[in-house]
Amino acid sequence: MGLVQNKFWAFAFVSGVVVFSIILYFLFSARDEKISASVIPQVSREGEVTVYASDKGFNPENITIKSGTQIKWINNGSYKHSVMFTLSTSLDNLAAINEYLEPGETLSFKFENAGEYSYVDKTANFVGKVNVK
Repeated sequence: MGLVQNKFWAFAFVSGVVVFSIILYFLFSARDEKISASVIPQVSREGEVTVYASDKGFNPENITIKSGTQIKWINNGSYKHSVMFTLSTSLDNLAAINEYLEPGETLSFKFENAGEYSYVDKTANFVGKVNVK
C-alpha cells in the first residue's frame, strides 16, 4: 500500500505544478496578447489613435495618420517605459512629450504638421515611427 500512496502523491504533486504553471502563464501573458490582438495598424486614421507601450515593444510600431490626429500612448507593461523623440524631430513643444510613463500612465500629443517622427523607448530600446500625411 505504501508504493501506491507514494505514486498518488507524486502524481498529485506533478499535476499541481502543471496546473500552477498554466495559470501563471495566462496571468502574465494575457495582458499583452489581448491588446496586441485588438490593435491592428491602419494605413491612415483620424481623430485619436492609441499606441501601447508594452514590455514587448510599441504596438503598433509604425503608424501613418492624417494631420490633426492625436496619438495617445498607454504603458500597459509591467515596467516603466518612455516615449522619447529623436533630436532631429522638429515638433513644437517637444520637451513636453519626451516623458517616462509608469505602468498604466498615458501621454497624448496632437500631430499638426506633416512629416516623419521617430521615437524610442530608452528603457527597453524599442523604436516607433509616426508618419503624418
